[in-house]
Amino acid sequence: MPRRQEPQVTMLAFVDLDARVPPDHPLCITKALADQALAALSPEFNRMYAEVGRPSIPPERLLKASLLIGLYSVRSERAFCEDLDYNLLFRWFLGMNLGYAQSQRVRKRVEEIFGWMKTVGGFRRTRYRGLDRTGLAGYLVATAYNLVRMAKLLAPTQEAPAIQAT
Repeated sequence: MPRRQEPQVTMLAFVDLDARVPPDHPLCITKALADQALAALSPEFNRMYAEVGRPSIPPERLLKASLLIGLYSVRSERAFCEDLDYNLLFRWFLGMNLGYAQSQRVRKRVEEIFGWMKTVGGFRRTRYRGLDRTGLAGYLVATAYNLVRMAKLLAPTQEAPAIQAT
């Protein structure tokens, strides 16, 4: 079963790839042509895959990756995968956006945790010296936060009737 091509998100990324790629870059035209051709082939790709099983990498993305390997003379697929880690142009071409909106939601959640640790957990200023002791104190405060959060998550929505002994 082919996997639907969705933008890939990363945790704390603040880069909008569409804004980073200049509109007159040669890959813009290439991407538009490749997307148009692959959209016509997409129904054919869907027929080739079973409805059950583990979803695969979209064939459209694999073909576009092969196109980039040929255009940029990358020596191997392994080298191309390594290049994907830092080459934003390649990520943009393959539709592997960094997901600014998702990163903002994750950032808000992380900031809430650290805010709780500083205010309620008393970790605004540490009383300890040294990385080991401070790390242990931070670990204990984070554990306390998790316990408070688990109590809220596991709390029953309504009180269960008490069973009376006869």
